[in-house]
Amino acid sequence: MQRDGVDARPLADRETIAVLRDLLAGKTVDRRTAAHEFHGITLDLPPADVPEIWLGAVNERALRAGGEVADGVLLSVLAGPSYLRWARELTGSVPVTAYVLAAVDDDPAVAREAVRAAVGFFLVAESRSALVSRSQYADEVLAAIDALAPGESLVVPDRWVDEFAAAGTPDQVADRLRALLDAGADSLGLWLFPPDRLSEQIQRVAAEVLPRQESPVGCDIL
Repeated sequence: MQRDGVDARPLADRETIAVLRDLLAGKTVDRRTAAHEFHGITLDLPPADVPEIWLGAVNERALRAGGEVADGVLLSVLAGPSYLRWARELTGSVPVTAYVLAAVDDDPAVAREAVRAAVGFFLVAESRSALVSRSQYADEVLAAIDALAPGESLVVPDRWVDEFAAAGTPDQVADRLRALLDAGADSLGLWLFPPDRLSEQIQRVAAEVLPRQESPVGCDIL
């Protein structure tokens, strides 16, 4: 994922994509960018079918850059509906894929528990990013993280799991995925938990979650 805490990073994103487009088109690149220097660089075997270039983005400037110069934008896990609506305004018309921490179980408590540690890990890692600040629980998440003692794990209540993941019964997960699509995602990448039940989770998503969608849903499994 690209962060834009450094002022030059969005410029680097734009310039890097421009360089990649030239190289993939068979051109020779000989110029300096904010992040790299290129001296007569050419691909020996440029692709006949030029692939799309997608940008992983989290915060405002990178999202704007992705909407303006990339073929699509990838959003990190923790992307809730409120964040997605905000990101969609910044990216414009390019396709957007959001990654989702997900678990399916007939018992919602079991499903939530499967993703709880991952939600906590990413909340700490992304605590100062728009993924958290654009959520309805931003203030309480930050307060809880700031109060952690060294080595202490973040306690993640159910309401945070419901905001930052898709975990529950097949109906609940289907509703959550639909909410993300309605908020602006064009497709979703599901990171399924628990890892030791991956085959079962894939089967349940395919057989019990996706058929509950009113229209076809583009989902990748991580």
